[in-house]
Amino acid sequence: MSIGEHDFDLMASIESLSKIAMNSAQAGDGSLSPLEVRIRAALALVVFLPHPQAKKHLINLMASSEVPREVRTVASDALTGGQTI
Repeated sequence: MSIGEHDFDLMASIESLSKIAMNSAQAGDGSLSPLEVRIRAALALVVFLPHPQAKKHLINLMASSEVPREVRTVASDALTGGQTI
């Protein structure tokens, strides 16, 4: 895998997780509630820190009034060094 392919895969992963965390329409597989799916997607974004795109998306999650409080808390804790994980 070349560096360019790795970067593309990394960015695609970050973007996918961000979309899931932001969007209440993500239904999951039925064993998790939509809120739990969003929380887990936000937690997965934390794995990509300190990548600038992951940080940007966590900031967007934290700042959005349309995102549930629980998801915003995960994003905030990740950015401030909290112990969510």
